[in-house]
Amino acid sequence: MTDPTPRADRADADRTPRPEGTLGALVREGHRYEFFQAVRLLAAARGGPHTVGGAEFRKESVHISPDAASVFPASDVRHVRAPEGPGQPVPVEVGFGGLFGVDAALPAAFHERISTREAHTRPLRDFLDLLGHRTYAQLWRAWARYRPEVRGWTVDRKDAHATRASALTGAGTTDEAVVPTRELLPLAARLSAWARNAEGLRAVLEHATGLAVRVIENVPRLVRLGDRPRLGAARLGIDAVVGERIYDESGKFRLEIGPLGLDAFRDLLPGRGGASRVAALVRLYTSDTLDYDVDLLLKSAEAPPLVLGDTESARLGRNAHLGTPTTPLVRRRVRYVPV
Repeated sequence: MTDPTPRADRADADRTPRPEGTLGALVREGHRYEFFQAVRLLAAARGGPHTVGGAEFRKESVHISPDAASVFPASDVRHVRAPEGPGQPVPVEVGFGGLFGVDAALPAAFHERISTREAHTRPLRDFLDLLGHRTYAQLWRAWARYRPEVRGWTVDRKDAHATRASALTGAGTTDEAVVPTRELLPLAARLSAWARNAEGLRAVLEHATGLAVRVIENVPRLVRLGDRPRLGAARLGIDAVVGERIYDESGKFRLEIGPLGLDAFRDLLPGRGGASRVAALVRLYTSDTLDYDVDLLLKSAEAPPLVLGDTESARLGRNAHLGTPTTPLVRRRVRYVPV
C-alpha cells in the first residue's frame, strides 16, 4: 500500500517542529499505544482527563477520527499528529469505529471518496469527524468514569466514588498537607483491614516514602507506672509492684529506614517534612498505645564532614561526626513523638 497522504501535506509535516516529551513519543510511535492509554496520556499532557469530550468540538484538546487508509489496521492507534500550533488540538487517527473506514457503518462509497484525500472530499470528512469524534470521546469518558486514577483527584472532593474510597483509608484523621488523601487511596486495602501487623506497616511506609523499611517488634522498654498501684490495695504476689517503672516487651516497636542518602537522611530528622510524614502514617496505622522509635541508616560514604558554622552538618546527636565512619552504615536513633 502507498501512503495516501498528499505530497504537499507530507512536506508541511516534515517542516513542523517535532514535539518533545510525552507528546513527542506519541507522535513518533503512536501505533505502539493502546487507544485508552494514548488518550489518557494526551489528556494528562493537555490539561486533564476532563478536556476530552467535555467542551465544544473546536475547544477540545484532542480530536479523534478514524484512519482513511484502505487497510485493516494492526493496532488501535494508527497515527498521532503534532498540533498545528499553540493551543491547537492533537489529531489522533484510530483503526476502529467511526463513520468511515474499513469497518464503518456507512456505505463503502463514503470511505472510498474520503480515502483519496482530495481537496473536494475534505468538507465531507470534516463533517463526519465532527460527529464521530463525540462517539470516541464518550467511549473514553465511559471507560474513565469508574477509574479514579484516570480522572484524577478533585480538590473539592465532589467525586462520590473517590470520597467513598478515601473513607476506607481514614482520610480526615491526618493533616492533608503532610499526607495528601490522594496518596492514601492505593493503601485503602491495608488501612481498612481489621488486623494490623508489622508487614502491613512496612508496606504502608515503603509505598508512601519509597524507602526501604524494616519493622522490629517487641523492643524492650521500661514503662513508668501510674498512680493506681500506689493506692494501697495491691496484693503481694499478684499485682503489687516495687519501684516506679516496669519492664515491658509488648508495647514498643522500632523502625529501621535505609540505607539513606544524605538528603533523605536530613529530611527524616525530627522537625523535617519526611519525619512528619512518617509519624502521621504510623499514627494512622497503629494504635496510640504503642510506642516506637526510628533508626535512620545513613550511608557512610555520604556522611558529611563536620564544618564549624554549618547548621546542616553540625547538629549534635543527629548528623555530627568526628572523624570518618568505619562501618558501611551510620545509625542514628530518633523519636518523632513523645512517649
